[in-house]
Amino acid sequence: MRMNWIWTLAVGTFAILLPPAKAGTILPAGFSAGIEYYNGTSTAPILYQLTPFVLASSASQASISGCLISTASQSACGTGRAAMGNLGAQSSLTDLNPSTIPGGSEDANASSIFWDVLTVAGPSMAGGQTYTMVPTVTIHGTGSWNNVALPQTVGLGIEEFGPDGTSVLENLYPDATQSSYSMTFTLDGIPFQPGVQFNFALGFGEAARIYTGPAAAENTQVSANFLSTMLLTGITVLDSQGRAVPNFTIQSDSGTVYSENGVVPEPASAALLALGVLAIGVFRVRRSAARRLRVNP
Repeated sequence: MRMNWIWTLAVGTFAILLPPAKAGTILPAGFSAGIEYYNGTSTAPILYQLTPFVLASSASQASISGCLISTASQSACGTGRAAMGNLGAQSSLTDLNPSTIPGGSEDANASSIFWDVLTVAGPSMAGGQTYTMVPTVTIHGTGSWNNVALPQTVGLGIEEFGPDGTSVLENLYPDATQSSYSMTFTLDGIPFQPGVQFNFALGFGEAARIYTGPAAAENTQVSANFLSTMLLTGITVLDSQGRAVPNFTIQSDSGTVYSENGVVPEPASAALLALGVLAIGVFRVRRSAARRLRVNP
C-alpha cells in the first residue's frame, strides 16, 4: 500500500492508502469514504476518519459513519458511502457556543470516491485514436439550519479524475441556498483509446458549516443530507471532432453495467436514492499546488 494525497470533496486534505497501480498506470476498481471536522484555523482536518481503499472484488461499496465530536454543547457527525456510479454523504454539526469557534467557522464533512477500470469499444471506433467519455451526474438532497441561511452554510463538491485515477480533471462547487435541490451536471470528457483500459473515478462531498458569532445571530445547528444523492445518469462518447459515437460498449473490472443511461444502481442503493432531495450553500474555493481544497468564508 502507498500513501497518496487526494482531494477531500468538501474541505481540506487528508491522506489515504491506495494499492499499487494496476499494470503500473491505473488504480484497481474500488472505493473509499471519509468523515472530517475542520475549523478556520487550518486547511487540514482537525479530526477525521476514513475507510481504507476497499477493492470492488471484495465488496460492493465502502461506507463509514460516526461522530468526531460528541459533547453536551458540540457535535460533529457524518456518513460517507461509495458504490460504483453512486456516491452519498451526509453530516450534521451542532455548536451551542458559536462565539467561541476559532478561525471564523467550523465544518462537519463527509466525502466518498469510487474508482473503476473501463474498456470502451464500438464498431465505428478506430484503434489508436483518442476519444473522450463524458459523464453526466444527477444530485438530490436536503439541508437545514436553525437560524439563518448564510452563504456556504451547506455546500457540495464534485470531483472528476483523469484516466490514471489520480490526476484531477475537474472540480465543481454548486451554489444553492435552498431547502431542497436537484441538479444534473455534465462533466469534462475523460480521454481514452478504444480497447485500452483506463480509470473512471468520481468523488462527491458535502459540508455543514457554522460561522463564528453570537448564538442569537448565528446558527447553532446545521445538517446536510446527500446520502444517496450523486448518481451517474448518463455517458456520452465523443470522437476527436466532438461528434457523438453510437453503439459503444463498456466493460468494467467491477462488473458494473454502464451504458448511455449511466449506471444501474444496486437494489439497496436504488431504494435509498428515492429518498433524496438536497439543499446546499455557496462555495468559494482556494486551490493550491498541494491539491488542497478549502471552503473559504
